Amino acid sequence: DAAGGLFVAAIALVGLATSGDEPLNYAKIGVKLGIAVVVLVAAIAAVLVKNKGGRVQPWFHTAGGLAVVNVLIAVLWS
Repeated sequence: DAAGGLFVAAIALVGLATSGDEPLNYAKIGVKLGIAVVVLVAAIAAVLVKNKGGRVQPWFHTAGGLAVVNVLIAVLWS
């Protein structure tokens, strides 16, 4: 699952960034982490619903929309 891999990569990058000299914006990291968890849950739910033959479109829209929101937060929050 790509969302799971991205989630693990994000955790690793935050861990590496904490060893640097510059201060981190922990509020931004927390908000992005929370959104990433919801994206991961929506992606997993879409796969589970697909396996049962259900309607997956709302789950994919939720995951995709929140992923875009996460990117916008990364770019616009300074």
